[in-house]
Amino acid sequence: WVYAIVNYYGVAKTVDPKRKAVAAGEKALRNATKELTKIQAEVQQLSAQLLELKEKFEQGSNEERELGEKAEMMERRLTAASKLIVGLGSERLRGAADM
Repeated sequence: WVYAIVNYYGVAKTVDPKRKAVAAGEKALRNATKELTKIQAEVQQLSAQLLELKEKFEQGSNEERELGEKAEMMERRLTAASKLIVGLGSERLRGAADM
């Protein structure tokens, strides 16, 4: 009986620190898992935000391109209108001279 108690004490002395180490490791694992879940949620949120910003950037780029094309077209029209006004101005002078 005494031998069994001494043997149990020896085993318990060896196993107890290992049990505590396992418990500490499991606690650290739980904490790390919680942190991982939190970070994954944040990454997912940031990915959604990035996608939204990319879409807005693409829309803005398209709008910028369209406005540039419209501005170029307006510039051509303005140039054509200026030429027409100059041409009609000389026609008016010629018409006034004929009268």
